[in-house]
Amino acid sequence: MPGNRQRMTARRVQLEAIEKGNYHKKEGYEPNYVITPIGVAVSRACVVATVVDTFQNDEETYGAITLDDSSSTLRAKFFQDLSDMDDIEEGQLLEVIGKVKEYDGERYIQPELMKERSIKYELLHNLEMEQTRRRFKKLVEKAQKFEKEDRSDEDIKEELKGEGLNEKEANAVIEYLNPEEQFEKAEEVESKGKQEDKTPEEHDGPEDEEEEVGKVEKAVLERIEELDEGEGADYSEIIEAADYNEDEIESAINNLLSDGTCYEPKPGKIKKL
Repeated sequence: MPGNRQRMTARRVQLEAIEKGNYHKKEGYEPNYVITPIGVAVSRACVVATVVDTFQNDEETYGAITLDDSSSTLRAKFFQDLSDMDDIEEGQLLEVIGKVKEYDGERYIQPELMKERSIKYELLHNLEMEQTRRRFKKLVEKAQKFEKEDRSDEDIKEELKGEGLNEKEANAVIEYLNPEEQFEKAEEVESKGKQEDKTPEEHDGPEDEEEEVGKVEKAVLERIEELDEGEGADYSEIIEAADYNEDEIESAINNLLSDGTCYEPKPGKIKKL
């Protein structure tokens, strides 16, 4: 269940690492994440950057701040409750912690915490990022050595986990070493999707998989609207109310969050935009 999931560590990164990293969209409640150009897996990011622009729509249901840390610019987005933007001004140096998201090809951060910081704090932030870079550089070099010895990916992964990496971090290093292999896997998934995109008469199965996914998402969205009494619907109540198995419901919720149909006003709650 959602309440039993381990909270992911917020990684100190530059905005450029989020922008240029390889984005992974996961199923169910497994968090999406970016593998940065140095092989670090980031699902929750911690950035220190200057506010260069702010925006709120006329209905005050959507807002964004544009951040710049000299490596790149990236937006932090807010939905429905924009109170966290009240004291934000251009020129402020902020520490922003939040989930890394992607919608319509744009990477952004969904903030969980924001705090004004000093130049001294920014220097400490940069120092910690440099320490992380050096640590992962050494781990990548060690993994490359094992690879030259023709050791399997699973064997290398276990060695990396022995160095203190978790499963996702170890997988990120493996992918960093084998980008071509990962690209081929992505092509296989895309090709499979195209093969399954047939008319009902052409499809090998009783019903098109994509159509079935759409039915689950529609049913889950209806349950969310029914259960929402103002602050969003509880994950557990959605799972109990929807007439599908838990895996299908969790996957549908994740899709609705990823495509912007719904958002999380607070942990454990889902609300339709």
